[in-house]
Amino acid sequence: MLRLVRYSKDNHFSIWQQFVRENGHLFHDIRWLDIIQSSYKFQSYYHLIYDSDELLGIAPFFQIAKHKLLSLPFISFAGFCFKNNSEIDEEKIIENILKETDFGNFELEIRRKRNYVEDLNEKDVDKLNKYVTMIKNLDSDIDSVFKKFDKKQRNMIRKAEQEPFEMLDCDVDSFYRIYLKATNDLGTPGHKKEFFRKIIDLFGDNVRLKLLKREKIEVGVMFEIDYFRTRYDLWAFSLKEFFQYKPNVFLYWETLKDAISKGIEFYDFGRSTTGGGTYNFKRNWGAEPVFLEYFKIKKTKGGITREYLSPHSGGKLPILWSKIPHFITNFAGPILRKKIV
Repeated sequence: MLRLVRYSKDNHFSIWQQFVRENGHLFHDIRWLDIIQSSYKFQSYYHLIYDSDELLGIAPFFQIAKHKLLSLPFISFAGFCFKNNSEIDEEKIIENILKETDFGNFELEIRRKRNYVEDLNEKDVDKLNKYVTMIKNLDSDIDSVFKKFDKKQRNMIRKAEQEPFEMLDCDVDSFYRIYLKATNDLGTPGHKKEFFRKIIDLFGDNVRLKLLKREKIEVGVMFEIDYFRTRYDLWAFSLKEFFQYKPNVFLYWETLKDAISKGIEFYDFGRSTTGGGTYNFKRNWGAEPVFLEYFKIKKTKGGITREYLSPHSGGKLPILWSKIPHFITNFAGPILRKKIV
């Protein structure tokens, strides 16, 4: 019989982490509970899923509104994590979570990797309006990786390498300066600095924080985490006034070379929308799309319904936000960011 056990750090920390090591990925790691809860004060609803005494899965959620749970805020994909090859009645688990909240009318949103692959050719994928995370399998040899790029991509890499770029380790303050300017220009309110500090504190040496300079001028940053066999690109930005010098090409080629030298097997470029600009940029690096599934479960007096979600543009907010002076957005952005999960 399936039963949910509310997560307790004293009783379940090691059990949770061991389960994630064997079955999950970076965003199932229990450290995100502390990061998100301490930074944004959301109430956590983390559960372990048992069948009798056997641990079959975990369910990480946060309450982001009065009647809404999400897995996870600010993260591209998380959702349930189940033991490999186990047959789980997911609907029953969702029903139990909804019962436990006892909020009456309720909404539960899940963002996760799909557990199946659609039989689609490349042209079909490009036409879809779907969220994907872009993952590249890394060879063990840098030269062989370079040779597999097409001629145009190789020429772009060579051109970027001829620029007077310098890639350095940096602290969170240096990262945050470029991050805020870039996100404001893109029309997105930025996170508070404490959010990044907490990630660095908890993931420690697994965090890779880089600053890109061109002739001593700061032009780009990158925030990554190495998690077992995968390097995750969480945030990477270059300032638009330097785009002509291909700073992003330099950033990604340097990080791919570094990942290969350290024995990393996969590089996760992060979320994109099929057919979009960042999607095509990542495809040029040989990354393949892994589809993400976003859906809402709604509980009302009329019963329980499921609604699948498609990417959205954000409306007029990005355009308006990018036009507001930075001294205002730098202050207001981290306050508003809690509402943009």
